[in-house]
Amino acid sequence: MEPIPPPYNWETPQRQPITGLVVVFIKTFWEIIKRVWPFFLWMLFDNQKDKPDEQDKFELLVVLFIALTVVSSILKFLYFRFQIINEELIIHKGWLKKTTVIVPLHKIQTIHIEQSFLHQFLGIVKAGIDTAGSKKTEVSIDALHLSMAKALQARVQAIDKQETPTAAHPMQALPLLRLSGKDLLRLSLSANHIEAFFILLSFVYGVYDNLKRVSENVITDTSALLPDTLFFISFFILFTLCITVLISTTRIVLKFYDYKVWQQQAGFYIKGGLTSLKEQFVPFSKVQYITWRANWVRKQLGLWMLEYKIAGSDEVKASQKVEVPITQSAYIATLVTPYAAIPGTAADPIRIHASFVYRRLLMVGFLPALVLIAGSWFWWQEKALIFLLLPLFVGLKAALLQKRFRLYAYSDLVYINRSSYGSTYTLLPWYKLQSVSLQQNIYQRKHNLASLLLYTASGNISLPYISLEAAHAIVNYALYQVEANERPWM
Repeated sequence: MEPIPPPYNWETPQRQPITGLVVVFIKTFWEIIKRVWPFFLWMLFDNQKDKPDEQDKFELLVVLFIALTVVSSILKFLYFRFQIINEELIIHKGWLKKTTVIVPLHKIQTIHIEQSFLHQFLGIVKAGIDTAGSKKTEVSIDALHLSMAKALQARVQAIDKQETPTAAHPMQALPLLRLSGKDLLRLSLSANHIEAFFILLSFVYGVYDNLKRVSENVITDTSALLPDTLFFISFFILFTLCITVLISTTRIVLKFYDYKVWQQQAGFYIKGGLTSLKEQFVPFSKVQYITWRANWVRKQLGLWMLEYKIAGSDEVKASQKVEVPITQSAYIATLVTPYAAIPGTAADPIRIHASFVYRRLLMVGFLPALVLIAGSWFWWQEKALIFLLLPLFVGLKAALLQKRFRLYAYSDLVYINRSSYGSTYTLLPWYKLQSVSLQQNIYQRKHNLASLLLYTASGNISLPYISLEAAHAIVNYALYQVEANERPWM
């Protein structure tokens, strides 16, 4: 069982632990380096630096730089305080320029607890605090003891449950989900390597082409140095693919190593990571909608990536997004049902009109391809025709989306299947909706079609090229729910 954190007197200004001074020093060091690195780079390569007088000046500047970093770090550490007064987290920082940050506790979406190698070595953690609508972490406390960070989490959770902060519900004895080494391998090998593969392939090919041009200007016979054979091309593609898979595997292992999910009364508690250990609490009240997706390979293996869309999550940096890898399809209902039950599909679905495919093929496929071919013909000649693959890719994806799209509008929620090459499902309760927008271009007005945008606090959901009658029905019911439903969306 997870121990209940000890109580703290939050009204008293709290300091970071003394070991946090090391973290503050390193952070300050990099902040200064980012401002003065051109100057140090110039000094490092200056030809006059080897002269005795110039060398003494350079060494003096290095000493002054280190001294400035140390003094600045100590002052930042000493003048950093945080406390909770009247249900508001108040952070004081700064010496010459004093800054006070006030964050109402009910506005806090989640508190991320992270441990890098340095934090683990020092026995401390970092707490990142996200609020609705922020484009990045609103504020962070770089050094905390784990017990205090968990107590701060419990204090924020108590706001939603209207309880005392010490009454945090303990975790279940066993996690609902836990990833094994085999699961990590399956996730790594089934990741979408196509985009990264072609980016890396184009880069390596560019390097190869440049080397070939240089060698042709120096050496008459370049066939021995850069052979243009089927064997070389095959090796070239295989090498690029291996590097792509290696990069994807490393990224997944670093993020999802020893990944576990527990269920509490008010939400899910998530913990995992290798080099940077992260702990997140996802309260049900903060979740706006849920998506789960899988590419074609992962779907065959029963692997999914589920994401809790909390307020502002489309705006926050990727490292703060709440993603849960699903290794068995049965886990989807387990992780979604406490938020909203997944409905059946007995109701008549709303479909995308067939004209969506042709319009998409013309506007996003053929026209951009013609512009790209015309713009690159002077340099590439007939090689520029490779851009004709763009309409093929766009048209196939649009056709699959039109064929597989299903929207089920129930009395309490919207259930959407947006599948093309892979599969993507979305679950949105009506009371989480902020507003809805009906849009029509000239073609849609002539053919009684419309596109809808469903606005939530965590991003927008687009519904393209549906019938105008269905669009009006959704808009009217959505506006009714927004006005009449008294359930809080946060």
